[in-house]
Amino acid sequence: MATVTWPILPQEFNQTPLLFAALSTSFRSATPMFFDQFFERLSVLSGGIPADNLKIAFSVLLTYPYAVIFNNLPNNPQAKHLFSIFITTITFAWFHELYVGFIHLITGILMTYAIMKYNRGKWAPVAVFVLTMAHMSYCHIVRQMEGHLGDAGFDHTGPQMVLTMKLTSFAFNVYDGTKLESKLSEYQRSKQIRTFPSLIEYMGWALFFGGFLGGPAFEFADYKNFVDMTVFTVKDEKTGKTKMFKPNGTVPALRKLGLSFVFVVVLATVAPHFNVQAALKPEWASEAFWKKYIVMRTCDVYRDTSHHPIVAFSLSLYNHRFLFVQVVSFCVRVKYYIIWLMAEGACILCGLGFNGYDAKTGTAKWNRVPNIDVVGYETAQNIKELLESWNMRTNVWLKNYVYLRVTPPGAKPGFLSTLVTFGTSALWHGFHPGYY
Repeated sequence: MATVTWPILPQEFNQTPLLFAALSTSFRSATPMFFDQFFERLSVLSGGIPADNLKIAFSVLLTYPYAVIFNNLPNNPQAKHLFSIFITTITFAWFHELYVGFIHLITGILMTYAIMKYNRGKWAPVAVFVLTMAHMSYCHIVRQMEGHLGDAGFDHTGPQMVLTMKLTSFAFNVYDGTKLESKLSEYQRSKQIRTFPSLIEYMGWALFFGGFLGGPAFEFADYKNFVDMTVFTVKDEKTGKTKMFKPNGTVPALRKLGLSFVFVVVLATVAPHFNVQAALKPEWASEAFWKKYIVMRTCDVYRDTSHHPIVAFSLSLYNHRFLFVQVVSFCVRVKYYIIWLMAEGACILCGLGFNGYDAKTGTAKWNRVPNIDVVGYETAQNIKELLESWNMRTNVWLKNYVYLRVTPPGAKPGFLSTLVTFGTSALWHGFHPGYY
């Protein structure tokens, strides 16, 4: 079993955040799981996909059988809440051994609940927004101080980013529940919370197994209508009576899962030969700007594997540097495609992705919580289309809880609203300079 060894750091780096990161990782590694070795071996067999990435993908894949179990639970919201709380706790704290990270997440969840339960004034959601963003920023800094290892491994900051969207939206939804209907937009009316939830109901939403690890984020109102089956209530036009009918989402869920498997193959076969590290090699800098290998040899072992079809192609074909960057960028994006598509499929399978019926065809729509439109992103003709197709639930959050909230009532969003929105997006992602 692999052990974690910590380098001796200069005294000036011996700061509290770094010590906290070391404590977190050491605690996490104190009880190594018997299946860690399995993922390390699988990493080698898959062409070098990091074991942490495989582990998180496996966790998301497990949400499919969890969804099947969820669908067969008694029609009792309490049972469904407790099921999600149990599954997420076991997955995060036991399977991934992120004990300290889980404490961070639970702290943010309970802090938001307490603030909004006892203070629903206009500054309460602002306080939640500031505190959750500050807490997440601290965790980002701790992670980034670990250097490349901090960014390469899986920790609680990814789920915390999703939780930040959920918790801040919850705070504003509770505040909107205290306002007159006429003062709210159509979107705000559909998401407002007028009856404050019980702690079990709230925890069931915050820790819902579908989307907890990597998204998608979704509103409390959508979760409540899904759990109590309200969203599946339809009206019989002949009798005028209402009945409950839950359409089967197996086929659309499997489509999402199948597409994610396609990208798994891409990640395992193509990505190892299109490595961004090649751009850091001296050979890259010494080449003329307009001529580069479409793929450069990222390690000396390639010299002995030129018979490999992908490597042979990469070593024989010259092209523009721009093409190299595009191919490498695509290989980086597929990691997100895999997780987002898997997670969305699980949400569809358990019914959360249901979004009514198409007015023309009468068929069920399963587009309530999409996070990526792969075709839309890869064929986008401008920046607007790119933004609308990538990390879509984050865009919904930024629009409704930042962009429109900082705009004075009755005024149109302007430059300041745009600046604050993009600034919030950068801060939400972390502190790498490229975000800014």
